[in-house]
Amino acid sequence: MSWALQFIEAVFDWLILQTAVRSEIFMKIPRVVGVILPSPLLALLLLVGCDREPAVKVKASDAPKRITVIGRGGTESFSRLLEAGATKAGQEFGVAVDFRTPSKQKEIEAQAVLVDESVKGAVDGLVVAPVEDQKLSRAVLAAIRKKVPVVVVDFPGKGEAGIDYTASIGTIPSAAGLKAAETLVKLMAGQGKILLFRDPKPDLRSKEHEGGFLDSIRRQMNIQLLADNHFGGLSVEEAERDALNLSESIREASGIFCSTPASTLGMVKAMRQLGLVGIAKVVGYGHSPELLDALRRGEIDALLVENPRAMGYDAVKFLASQWKGQKPSSRWDTAVEVVTKANLDSVATKALLNVE
Repeated sequence: MSWALQFIEAVFDWLILQTAVRSEIFMKIPRVVGVILPSPLLALLLLVGCDREPAVKVKASDAPKRITVIGRGGTESFSRLLEAGATKAGQEFGVAVDFRTPSKQKEIEAQAVLVDESVKGAVDGLVVAPVEDQKLSRAVLAAIRKKVPVVVVDFPGKGEAGIDYTASIGTIPSAAGLKAAETLVKLMAGQGKILLFRDPKPDLRSKEHEGGFLDSIRRQMNIQLLADNHFGGLSVEEAERDALNLSESIREASGIFCSTPASTLGMVKAMRQLGLVGIAKVVGYGHSPELLDALRRGEIDALLVENPRAMGYDAVKFLASQWKGQKPSSRWDTAVEVVTKANLDSVATKALLNVE
């Protein structure tokens, strides 16, 4: 029988050599010298198995990365556009994107809870549009410690990339203020008096935004700043009331800059009541259906609009690039766009303002 055993072993070894690449079955068969196959049937089953393609096993590393995007709250246009940009990038770069946001705007603690829940859910990356950076920093730092990259969009606050968060993508506030000043001065043909209608409770972002505007205006030779202490209310109604109390300054001004969406709409409504629409060039910040209607009617001359769609897209693109071994910059600037009546219906502006 020795020659028969040698023959079976030789055939068995040849089969292993020829099929190891195609199937894992033989790699798992114990090879003990001197053991005789229990029956010819087993050999036949092995031969049949050799002709079948092995099952494809998906490794954990092959599964798409998961990113949670956390908005500022509510159903505001910023959050909707942020989600649209992130979703588009997820589709392009093969990343699973989940969008979450507090039910109301400016719910700081709710936003922090969403960050904590996302990290516990084994998410691979986070994109956060902070309501207030200082109160959210604890949750973000906890995510960083657990090796979850966090991209802060819109405004990073006092944090530092690589320490307090992974990257920052959004509008540089001081640059946005400079753009506002340049736009208004151009509308005023380089001369006249300016009224600044300010944020009544400015955070660090608003301070840098208004600071950039003021720095630029004060360098203008033929521009006079009427005052830098006129504040609008937090709501549109409060801003309208405060603007009505500035009727004399409005009449004296050649140009008006409103640094928030609420102050912009409040100023427009006050000028309607006072019969002063068109007396001065008006540049506002942000956009809403009412602000865009006022722009179309000529009650506002220009709106500075951020690009949350680009922020969401670039944030997901940044994380996808990192996971591919690339080293993208940790600071991306999505500049504000100047929207006027002339370009309001352009393809670029519609893409900027509308969710596809």
